[in-house]
Order: sequence, then C-alpha cells, then structure tokens
Amino acid sequence: MSNHRLIRSLAVGVALTASLGLASPALASTTQDGCTVTPQVPAFSGSFNASGVKLVNYAFDVTCQAGLLLDWDQKRMEADTLAVEGKHADDVTGSSSGRLDFTTGSLSRTVTVRAPLPNGANEGNDEEVYQKVRFQVTNPPTVGMRTSWERTVTRTILR
Repeated sequence: MSNHRLIRSLAVGVALTASLGLASPALASTTQDGCTVTPQVPAFSGSFNASGVKLVNYAFDVTCQAGLLLDWDQKRMEADTLAVEGKHADDVTGSSSGRLDFTTGSLSRTVTVRAPLPNGANEGNDEEVYQKVRFQVTNPPTVGMRTSWERTVTRTILR
C-alpha cells in the first residue's frame, strides 16, 4: 500500500470515527391509544444545587390527539456494573408521576424533571444515568391499559 493510499485510509477512518462519536443515540418511542411518548437521554442541565451537586434533566416528549388525558410514571435510574460495584441491580434514584390534559391547548409537550446527580458508592468520578417512562391514556370515560416501561440508553456524567 502506498503512503498516499494509507494516509487517505487513515483520514477516512478518523472522519468516520469522529462522525460516529458526535451522533446522538437513537430514541425509542411508545405509541398507544392516541398518544406517543419519547423519553430523552438524561443530560446535565448546566446548573448545580445549593450543595454544589450537578442537576440532571430527565425529559420526555409527549404528543396526543385532542381530547385525551395522559397519566405518566417516570423512574430515574443509576446503572450498576458487577465488576465495579460488586452487584448488578441498577438503582432507582427517584420517581415522579403526573397527568397531562390534552383536552385544550397544545397537543405536544415536553416534561422535564430536574434532579441531583446520584452519588453511587465505589464508582469513581462519574455516574451512569438513564430513565424509564410509562403511561396510560384516558379518553373520557374510557381508561386505557398502562404501557410497558420505555427506557433510554445510559449516559455517563462526571461528578
């Protein structure tokens, strides 16, 4: 292989690696009974609480047909690895729930819950966080079935 061809191959490899590194993770959605919910990967909000701990935004997008009510549940999670922490079960670091009314107003909304970055034991200087969201739609007076949990990919955030 000539030096020119080798340099060109390396340049293509670096460009491909850089573009893959900047790509956003794919987001999964759940659609049921006229509503779609898409949880977003948690992200540092750019703010800190009074104790100096980073605040993380756990957001999800909701779109519903007019006239519906949506009850949602969210679990904020911290991923654990057996090799690092000696256990494998992920930790629930918080939960929230609420109701969105689509009988009037906008049919698309973003719900954002801001919470402190969890402080897992024996993990070093970063935390691996994700969220799970599920929902139930009411088309008065009919109440639909609750969906399965839809989870995001894990994001590592430095403490």
